Amino acid sequence: MTIGEVKNMFKDQYADVEYYRNAFNCTHQIDFNMEHCTGVDACEVNDDMEAVSYQLADEDTYNKTVLANSEIAADFEDWYENKDAKVLCILL
Repeated sequence: MTIGEVKNMFKDQYADVEYYRNAFNCTHQIDFNMEHCTGVDACEVNDDMEAVSYQLADEDTYNKTVLANSEIAADFEDWYENKDAKVLCILL
């Protein structure tokens, strides 16, 4: 599935999109824990690229996956002015 297809599938459901790459260049699907992934600048991504995995994360899911083992916690009310906002995380 392409990035464009994933974004279209969740159209109007997310406040932000974040892109990640497997830090270990493994071929198997992994979770979004930042011990396994590195962030990718949106300028390096286009909608025709393949998405390995994706998740639509609410604040709790984001804290338990993307920010797992981190010293910070997401505050979607502060970041997006909406406690119920969601972030579409896409693994390349």
